Amino acid sequence: AAKRHGLTILAEDIGNDAFLETRYILIHRREGPAANLPSPFPRDAVSPLRKRSACFALRNEPGAIFRLLACYALRSIDIIKVETRPLHAGHRAPPGLPAGTPRLWDYLFYVDYAVPPGQTAKEDVRLQESLAEFSIWNRDFGTYPSQTTRVEKQ
Repeated sequence: AAKRHGLTILAEDIGNDAFLETRYILIHRREGPAANLPSPFPRDAVSPLRKRSACFALRNEPGAIFRLLACYALRSIDIIKVETRPLHAGHRAPPGLPAGTPRLWDYLFYVDYAVPPGQTAKEDVRLQESLAEFSIWNRDFGTYPSQTTRVEKQ
């Protein structure tokens, strides 16, 4: 992937679990060694779209992912991306997660979604309450403006 996108590999084999493959990308300030490299998104393509990111831990039971994602679907909210990241088995749970040791195949679910235009504070509170109901832990990373990608332009 690095070769295909013209990226420089800074280090290899830095993970702590031999069964998992993880890719990292370096995010930097506008000043510094990478400041003159081209951005993957055109800087002038500003979109009115606002995105929000959150992370969830779910019960390991049938339908858990469905119930979480239904909170968005029932409100006609567009989910842009869902990613999973494993919790490292045998270690303590991250701060804020219920006590106990994560088991192999316990995951965190990262969700990026489009904030509906005109969403009221009350509607947002109801969404957050629903998401909390169907997760055992969650963390909201906030809302931010989006840039238009090639896919979004189509």
